[in-house]
Amino acid sequence: MTKHALQEESFEVNIRAYTKIIHYYGNRNLLEDAEIFLTLMKQRGFIYDQVILTTVVHEGCLMKFNWLVSPQVVCSLVVKAYSMAGQAQKTLTAFENMRRASIKPTDKCIASVLVAYEKESKINKALECLLDWEKDGIMVGEAVSAVLAKWFQKLGVVIEVELVLRDFATSQ
Repeated sequence: MTKHALQEESFEVNIRAYTKIIHYYGNRNLLEDAEIFLTLMKQRGFIYDQVILTTVVHEGCLMKFNWLVSPQVVCSLVVKAYSMAGQAQKTLTAFENMRRASIKPTDKCIASVLVAYEKESKINKALECLLDWEKDGIMVGEAVSAVLAKWFQKLGVVIEVELVLRDFATSQ
């Protein structure tokens, strides 16, 4: 019944309704039905946002719907999904696979890796990753800096970090 109602043009629906239906179909491996609703969303002018894309990735529709977004967005969503689940090793693996595929990670993607390590209280591993990435030419931006600042604040080491950074800056 819902399926038919949403397909009627006179029925007003928002993006969350589509997201829930796509989740329902994906969860039951009814990928053709999920694709119908993704196509319908696009025809009605809905823009794929992070929630709908995460649903598509989460429900295993990724291979079927890889036409939705760029590989960078898809990979970033996978990294973020593992990060949100607090699975640092899987987050790092997804991130490194992304890099091996020559897909440039965004600053938010790098920040997601750090968030995963923060959830596991692994500051040393996070800093080790940052140093390795810097050697590979990956520079961090605002999102990564914000995660680190928040983490250092939680640890109560903001002043110590500030002193180290000042010493480092003056020695350069």
